[in-house]
Amino acid sequence: LLTALDGIHINGRKAPRLPHISNVTFEGTDAKDLLNILEDKLAISTGSACNTSNLTPSHVLSAMGIQGKDAHRSLRLSVGINTTLEDIHRASQHLHQAVIASRKHHLERGPSPKLSGDTVRWD
Repeated sequence: LLTALDGIHINGRKAPRLPHISNVTFEGTDAKDLLNILEDKLAISTGSACNTSNLTPSHVLSAMGIQGKDAHRSLRLSVGINTTLEDIHRASQHLHQAVIASRKHHLERGPSPKLSGDTVRWD
């Protein structure tokens, strides 16, 4: 996925972290859009497992200096003990399609509603 699309960053890539969890920023998207597109295909979230219903950016991302738009363009991806390489490949394909669709949406219709803290603001 990193080689197939520009503007994808693994947050904390060089920091010590658990090998089965990644937080990834997808430039030109909105994580909410990606969640909506992928809700029937992947179990992903925008924050830590204990804050899945919270609209504020992850406190972990904030501590890493990732804020504002980048925080709202980020998803937490994880794999489990039963995840196969085929599962990862299929998830990568779904993510690739979702990122392209979200970016196209933003180019055609403009950005999604803006999030400021826990409030949604329509421009």
